[in-house]
Amino acid sequence: MKFASRLVLIVTSILLSSGAYSSEDGKAVYDKQCASCHDNAAGRTPTKKMLNDLSAQAIVTSLETGVMRVIGQWNMDGSQRVAVAEYLSGEKYDAAWAADDSNSCASSALVSSDPLKNHIGMAGAMVMRMLVFNVRTWRD
Repeated sequence: MKFASRLVLIVTSILLSSGAYSSEDGKAVYDKQCASCHDNAAGRTPTKKMLNDLSAQAIVTSLETGVMRVIGQWNMDGSQRVAVAEYLSGEKYDAAWAADDSNSCASSALVSSDPLKNHIGMAGAMVMRMLVFNVRTWRD
């Protein structure tokens, strides 16, 4: 039983972690969120050198609404997206830009009481529950 509880805690922590680094440290954001794919790019994945040729605007757009939106929206906040874009492009994103929560829900009415559903979706929550059930069955 302890084993199953610890396993769920570890897996949940990994899935829900959002990173503990300064929002202004673009290199730290890149190293944590981007380097594993872009430093050893294969297939259609652009290399870091290719990303260095993009504008800060193009990088932020990709992280917010483009092909990298899953990483940009789930793993980074706005200031982290801007920091990594400025780090990669070597240019300022927008002098007038400021972090803004205007698109965030003010009410928790849409937030499920099940923390797994909030971050990994219904399918992920079902997989986690099956994993826990199977571990419990195996351990007992």
